[in-house]
Amino acid sequence: EAGGAVFESEPPRRRLRVLLVDDQAMVLKASASMLRELDVVTATSGAEALARLAEGSHFDVVVSDVTMPGITGPELFVQIRDLYPHLAEKMLLVSGDSYGAGLACQAVARRERIPTMPRILDKPVPRDELVRAIKALGQRSLPRSGTFALDDTQPLTPARAK
Repeated sequence: EAGGAVFESEPPRRRLRVLLVDDQAMVLKASASMLRELDVVTATSGAEALARLAEGSHFDVVVSDVTMPGITGPELFVQIRDLYPHLAEKMLLVSGDSYGAGLACQAVARRERIPTMPRILDKPVPRDELVRAIKALGQRSLPRSGTFALDDTQPLTPARAK
C-alpha cells in the first residue's frame, strides 16, 4: 500500500454481443459455435440484420459476409453507418473471395463517397483471429467508468473530473 493502488478483484465483464450475418446456414451455425464465449445473435440476410437492429437490440460488433443476395455486406455497412453510426466503426466483413470482396467494397465506397470500409477477413477465418478481431472492436463499445482514482491520496471529485 506504500503509495500504490489497491486492486480488488475486477467485477465480471459482460460478454460481447455480436450480430453475425451470413446467408449460408451451415456457415452461420459453424461460425456461431466457434464464438461460444460471446453472446452471438444470427441473421441470415442483411434485411434480417437490419430488422434485429431496428428491434432495439444492442450489439457491440457486427460481422457480416460480403456476398449475399439482396443486401450485401458492404451495403449493410452503408445502412448501419446511416442508421446506427455508433456501430459503423464496429463492423467486420468476411469473405471467401478477398479480391472480389475488395472490389465490392471499393465500388460501394466510391458510389456512397465513404472514405473507409470495414476490415475484410478471409474465410475460413481461424477462430483465434476472429475472436481477437471482434474483441478489439468490441472493447471500444463497452461503457467506461467516468470517475475513478489511481491512488487514494487524492480522490477524484466531479469538479476535478472535468
